[in-house]
Amino acid sequence: MVLSIGETVEEVNNSGFLSDVMTLLVSLIGNDMLMQVYSRGIRLIQSDSRVKEWQPPTNKKITKVSCNNQQVIIAMTGGEIAYFELDRFQNLKEVCRKDMKCDVVDVSVAPLTTGMRRSRWMAVALTDGSVRILSLDQQNPLEQKSMQLLGSGGNSKDDLSSRAQCVLLQYLHNSSDVHSSKLYLYIGMYVGTLVRLRIDSTSGGISDKRERLIGTRPVALFRTEIRNQPAIIALSSRTWLIYTHQSKLLQAPLSYINLEYVSYFSSEQCPEGMVSIARRTLRIFTIERYGEIFNQKVIRLRYTPRAMLVHPQTKYVVMVETDNCAYPYATKQEISKTLQIGDEKYDELDESFVGVPRAASGNWASCIRILDPRTGSNLHIEELEDNEAAFSMCFCTFSAFPQEIFLIVGTTVNYQLFPKKTDKNFICVYKFIKNKRIELVHKTQVHDIPLALCAYKGKLLAGIGSVLRLYDIGKKRLLRKCENKNFPVCINKIAVSDRQGSRIFVSDMMDGIHFCTYRDHVKQIFVFADNTTPRHITCFCELDYDTIVY
Repeated sequence: MVLSIGETVEEVNNSGFLSDVMTLLVSLIGNDMLMQVYSRGIRLIQSDSRVKEWQPPTNKKITKVSCNNQQVIIAMTGGEIAYFELDRFQNLKEVCRKDMKCDVVDVSVAPLTTGMRRSRWMAVALTDGSVRILSLDQQNPLEQKSMQLLGSGGNSKDDLSSRAQCVLLQYLHNSSDVHSSKLYLYIGMYVGTLVRLRIDSTSGGISDKRERLIGTRPVALFRTEIRNQPAIIALSSRTWLIYTHQSKLLQAPLSYINLEYVSYFSSEQCPEGMVSIARRTLRIFTIERYGEIFNQKVIRLRYTPRAMLVHPQTKYVVMVETDNCAYPYATKQEISKTLQIGDEKYDELDESFVGVPRAASGNWASCIRILDPRTGSNLHIEELEDNEAAFSMCFCTFSAFPQEIFLIVGTTVNYQLFPKKTDKNFICVYKFIKNKRIELVHKTQVHDIPLALCAYKGKLLAGIGSVLRLYDIGKKRLLRKCENKNFPVCINKIAVSDRQGSRIFVSDMMDGIHFCTYRDHVKQIFVFADNTTPRHITCFCELDYDTIVY
């Protein structure tokens, strides 16, 4: 299928291409010719619609092909390679052939650089687990200059670690001099590994081997351009871009769906883009934000996030959002309607730019959000009412319900910061409905704000003010099992050792870290180590069973 892409995409019927054969490669070649390579021949289509063809011997078929603007390399069944060049009259002439003694996996000819009429090097990957660099000089065409064994170096065809999927030669810049570039050989492996080799442009020697696992599928490699500089796209279970940015050679994944094929694309509407095939669709896209190491996507929230968890089964993100001096979402919507001027809608404006209506101190707005990080869509938002604010949460699996994961949230009602005052404080227990929304099971009233919650051996540890308390689930409320009231000021975080699960780490706002343990036979929590110097703790992390960093 041949498409004409302008303001609209239309199919072209008289292109000169054969539509009833499986095409291996379509490319521009020479001054104004199109080339179609298929298993039974090479077809050159000139600008005046004249067609020239070359066909392999009767018992041979073309399996792999690579080309630049002047040279064509084909691999045929039986391990034979043929080398073609364009002469000054734009005729494709066969230069020579070579028998590689084993089947060819892939071939690649180096691209032409400025001022060059002929590339000196080509690469060929063979089924014996080797990749070889061949010369394209006129004196000794297809002469082997170097060889690299892949994997363990064995000749076993069952060794997947030494099985190459494709090879690609490309000139890339990795210095501030834009006129100097180095020739690299990239090898896409069957096991999802990408191998990079440096090729000496003078002798064809191989050096500086580097490997990186980029996915779980066989790797496919394609040439492209980024800001008029040569680049490479590698396709596996993820799509990777190899390009030069600020004189550095970078390799970064693309935030896009898995692609099956990709090629450079340029038109008046899209000066620098990519055309690709994915999920039986043709897609044209552009690449943005070059040089960024991390992939990011902005998701707008209603309030300031206070805590975030990842569901262990569905990998959905659960967040608690709370703001002081804020109106609840429903109230803010009513205010926005009164602020609507003419046809302009207030709720469509960017709140980070225009601001939001501010309430008096002591007015809280809070919600619990479940979202899918893969799509950025909100699955469920539980808005808290009656000036209730949430400050902590955790997942907990109780001994009475070993197959069910509960969401525990610590909240307070009518909270005033200074002087500190609250009307009510609760530990709320929610259950998941089809893992996409939550439903309140019950609330347990406590004497202070529960700022720290943590699951512990089928029960719940809660830091309520200066009290560390152990709860179990009941039918109408949480059941208190034991507590320790000897913490100095206020508990702000609880963690349990990942290695043995019996050691409890508790941080106090003004008195550092405390190491605790729970003895089931006496139903008590004991503190056996603490800081010698009081410190204000904001967060901490366990390094090993005896070490905490904070």
